[in-house]
Amino acid sequence: MIIAITIILGIDISKDMIELANKNKEEKAREFVRNTGDLDGYNKRTWFGEGNAYNLVNLVGGKESADYIICRNVLHRLREPEKALEQMLSVLKTGGKLYIRDLRRDACWNTVVNRIGEQRWEKPILVRDYIDAMASMLTKEELVDTLVSLGINEYEISDGDYRSRNESLLEKSIKEYERETEYVCVISKQLTFLINKRFIYL
Repeated sequence: MIIAITIILGIDISKDMIELANKNKEEKAREFVRNTGDLDGYNKRTWFGEGNAYNLVNLVGGKESADYIICRNVLHRLREPEKALEQMLSVLKTGGKLYIRDLRRDACWNTVVNRIGEQRWEKPILVRDYIDAMASMLTKEELVDTLVSLGINEYEISDGDYRSRNESLLEKSIKEYERETEYVCVISKQLTFLINKRFIYL
């Protein structure tokens, strides 16, 4: 018999976002309990906490402790994306995968603005925040250069396209501009990466 236990750990630097995630968790928990009757098990397997991408080793309980890592629209918010990627890969198990999805700086800015939505441009403080974030976006080429500099050779990168071909009519009506504004990168952590990393740091 094989028993698989999935543990989901969500990390965000914003206390407000953690509170929102826990609120959403409560709604999902009710659905989970209806199906399994196991609220205690759900709460133990799903956890959200404050933290940052530069300290993942301590947050997740050590190196090589995660099977999958999802990094969604985070890199363009970081001053040191290379340091964050090193942390992600250090906590990823050999054979694990890191999924990165982010906005591209070389996308048409008018399209990016439309994707973000008009309401977010109504307050000056938000305008400055988004302009700073947009200036920190990477192109696909810059991301590849960063990965190579870290000794990462096992990856796939493409334009963003995350919706199912079987999407509903409602989903089709929502314009996300994912292919025009985003990239997706999936990194597979192999033994060769570990060897390269040891070589780099000797």
